[in-house]
Amino acid sequence: MTSEPDVEVSASVAARRLRFRRAPSVTIHAGETVSRRSRLPRPVRPGVTYRWVAAATRLTSRLRARSG
Repeated sequence: MTSEPDVEVSASVAARRLRFRRAPSVTIHAGETVSRRSRLPRPVRPGVTYRWVAAATRLTSRLRARSG
């Protein structure tokens, strides 16, 4: 039985040009994460200019009662 999440956060971004000085380090703590990229490889390479890129992420989670 799957129920709807209590919390959902969605974000998206698009850029004509994007360059990373160094490789990003990302950590996400959520119940479920769905990410999509367009014209942006995994992993990105520092110093490379990526053009006409887009990325979107959806985070969902259930709330739990705090014990104690």
